[in-house]
Amino acid sequence: MYPQISAEFDPTRKYSIYLRKIYQATSLNELESLKTQIERDPKITEGERHYLISLIGIRRKSIAEPWDIYEAEVDSTIEALPATDNLKNTLSIYLKMIAPMEARSIEYLRKKVLKNIAAFVRWLAYRRGRNVDVVDFDHSNLSGYEILQFLEERSRGRPKTKKKILGIIRKFGMWLVAERRIMTFPPKEAFRFKVEEEDEESEMERKLGHLRRLSELERIFELASTPTPRVEAWKLPLFRYYFGVLLCTGLRPSHALCLRIKDFEEGGWIEDILGREFLEVDSKRAVVREKKERGEAVTRKRPPSSIFIPRDLYDDLVRYWSGMGWRSDSYAFPLDYKTLERRMGFLERATGIPRLSLYDFRHTWATVIYLCSGHNVRLLRDLGGWRADSDVPLDHYVEIMTPEEALTIAERFGIFLPRECRITVEQIREGRKVVTPEEQSRLFDLVDYLTKRLKELEERIRELERRG
Repeated sequence: MYPQISAEFDPTRKYSIYLRKIYQATSLNELESLKTQIERDPKITEGERHYLISLIGIRRKSIAEPWDIYEAEVDSTIEALPATDNLKNTLSIYLKMIAPMEARSIEYLRKKVLKNIAAFVRWLAYRRGRNVDVVDFDHSNLSGYEILQFLEERSRGRPKTKKKILGIIRKFGMWLVAERRIMTFPPKEAFRFKVEEEDEESEMERKLGHLRRLSELERIFELASTPTPRVEAWKLPLFRYYFGVLLCTGLRPSHALCLRIKDFEEGGWIEDILGREFLEVDSKRAVVREKKERGEAVTRKRPPSSIFIPRDLYDDLVRYWSGMGWRSDSYAFPLDYKTLERRMGFLERATGIPRLSLYDFRHTWATVIYLCSGHNVRLLRDLGGWRADSDVPLDHYVEIMTPEEALTIAERFGIFLPRECRITVEQIREGRKVVTPEEQSRLFDLVDYLTKRLKELEERIRELERRG
């Protein structure tokens, strides 16, 4: 059974009509048709349009298995391509029968293989000024220079992204050669471009993030909801709430996008050592559920068992969700990764803070927990979702700021402090020195040295007594 349409909706409004049709739909084709109508209808607001499209995504998952969804998406994408029937049939065979044999997941097929091949066909049709055929992929009609131009535009100049897209297109081209549908495809030598070492280091820095000080965090959150061109108004407050969840929980950015409103509604309230109320949310269940629906598995990057949302942030989220009219099954943060990265790029320019990344919030959270817990690595691994033997937190995420600044960030931005932090927090508040692991190690070494010297002196005294 699906929820009935609420009586508060005017049945003559387009929004209400679409809502009813979505719940009454029984096939993927019906939902695809509704999605096209909703995207083009000027009589509904952007917020209503967004909610209806997200609802279609939920209904698709309830009607079909992930593979059926992929097949339906392949059919609708190919049908809309500026290509001949010959190429459309060829693409259908490749995407449904050949590409899945090597792809690591259905999600990878949908978001990487299908989208990039379709984008290349559209780009090539624009360049040719006509529908593309299979023979247009032959080396006699397609140069390596043209493919490099497409890669440059599609990857926005990122060498690693360029390399991944090239791999997808070359696999399709080499399959065409193997099936004797074309004679040759541009050789590998035509695509020699170097992924510089500094680019790899920059990519690693982006993924690991940087420690952000209190003043930097205040500037980021102050400008997080600033209106910018081509960004819908309903997304602006959501940026601030999403960044707030990343900072106060330490969740990985992709894991936070897996949360649904019902995950918050099913949580329970607890207090931390400062007497503040937090909502405990089962983040592991949410991430595993979403990964399973996409046909993926949770492998290296495991989510923490629970995350803790401060009361004031939760109240803001509830008001926002209610105002948007979203239901329990809706995603809490229906934002795509590219939109979030563009927002970080805008904030980097607006704040003047270099190398801003979504992982900066996790990096800062890890440092705060490490300092406020008295350098308790076991607690940090547990709250951050790292394995018990992982060296990642200490090798990459933990940097040193003053304990006073760490506690101020925890209080200002609602970072949950469990009972293991009580003694250290009391020391910080009383102005007492917090002993670091290095200082503890030196102290233990000194004690061992003094104990050994004391034993040597006792031996000498006993030897002198025997001689006397």
